[in-house]
Amino acid sequence: MGDSKITIGFINQARDEVYMLVRGNIQIKKVLQSYCDEKHLEYGTVDFYLEGNRVPRRGTVAQAGLKENDMIDVVAPVFGGGPSNPSC
Repeated sequence: MGDSKITIGFINQARDEVYMLVRGNIQIKKVLQSYCDEKHLEYGTVDFYLEGNRVPRRGTVAQAGLKENDMIDVVAPVFGGGPSNPSC
């Protein structure tokens, strides 16, 4: 893959989609940070998944195994919570 370009997509929990044209030899961390910058998110406050597996934050796009038209799920972690039944 190396210098060839591929299109990858990001989809968040609100089903908003963002697409990027990236080179296979770019650091994956730069791509993820670029998404966060575009969506005004703090890098590290969201998780990225491809087909249910966490996207590595080290290495290149090619090393992460990303292919043309892959969609990365962007998930904001949920902390805390209360009873699942409000009448409790």
